[in-house]
Amino acid sequence: MMGVRAVSRPEKTLLDGNGAAPAVGWLCSATPEELLLAAGFRPVRLYGFEARGEESEAVLPTTFCAYVHGVLQAALSGAFRHMAAVVVVNSCDAMRRLADVWERHIKAPPVYRLDFPFVGGPAAESYWVAVLKKLAAFLKALSGRAMTEADLRQAVAILNETRLRVRTLDGLRAALNRGISGTDYMQWLVKAFVEDKRGFLAESAALCTLAETFKDGIGMNVRVVLGGCAGDARLLVRRVEACGTQVVADALCTGTRHFDTLVREDADPLRAVARRYLHRAPCARRVDAMGFVDYILRLVRETKADGVIFPTLKFCDMVRWRLPRLAAVMAQERIPFLHVERDGSAASWGQMETRVQAFVEMVGKRRDPPMAGRKDRHAGL
Repeated sequence: MMGVRAVSRPEKTLLDGNGAAPAVGWLCSATPEELLLAAGFRPVRLYGFEARGEESEAVLPTTFCAYVHGVLQAALSGAFRHMAAVVVVNSCDAMRRLADVWERHIKAPPVYRLDFPFVGGPAAESYWVAVLKKLAAFLKALSGRAMTEADLRQAVAILNETRLRVRTLDGLRAALNRGISGTDYMQWLVKAFVEDKRGFLAESAALCTLAETFKDGIGMNVRVVLGGCAGDARLLVRRVEACGTQVVADALCTGTRHFDTLVREDADPLRAVARRYLHRAPCARRVDAMGFVDYILRLVRETKADGVIFPTLKFCDMVRWRLPRLAAVMAQERIPFLHVERDGSAASWGQMETRVQAFVEMVGKRRDPPMAGRKDRHAGL
């Protein structure tokens, strides 16, 4: 559809380092972008890296996921040398080992380890606030200037506006009278991850205005919610939609889930930021398994999806250990569910597409006529 696609290549912006502000790279959704922005940096997610290489496999076990290997391979080749630093969260053992190898083998940029709590509660909140203060001190030493409360409040406002804009775009892809495809939506989402936030807001505002004129009619493809682990969501959604689906929602940390919760603007800004990251939509890493499952179930209900497709990267144990509970709940609720594993290679895409095509055919045969009764079928979920 003309006027919809985010035509720039965000990964080129990421690697070229052409932004006016120095960039700080990050990998995990627990990274508080507000602090990076308030310190005068441009937060940039290290996005779209799944290519293993001889260099990365020489220093990391081959049993780590393709995302960690892809980031390390790019770093060893100097792809991020223009950045001021890279923040790595202790989200899994592979990420911790990535930080170890980074410190030993990569001179620039420096890596900063961020210790994010596995649980919630008052003790976790106090600990997390202390961790964020240490991050602020590191950023001060990096930039040469102190972060003020006004800086942090302004950053909170910008990030909240970004989240609200993403929410608007998310509504367009989920609409029965579709405004944008899931593929186009993901292109815009990646711009929000890697480009200047003010630039993203200005460009996407034009799309939201244009969307008022969209008259696509009712989509006939199978409506699915997409789950899974870290990876290039642009390519993932494009491949899944090419199999005859409409991706109407996702629970990806490299997708919409990163933007789902606002920071309170009427409270102490540092503590408000801490609470937002502790209480945002749950990921598979957190202790509360049912919170992760309930979040996906809620997306199915809200979007009236026909099923759930859950691709994972091989060796992503943090996500895989939630699969038995998730599959059991989907079966109990009679929601078609497909788990498919990729290893990050080009060949694994073809294998995934074959299974998705079979899943779409199965769901298409069993579902109600495209729109008739769809509301009733989900009313009792």
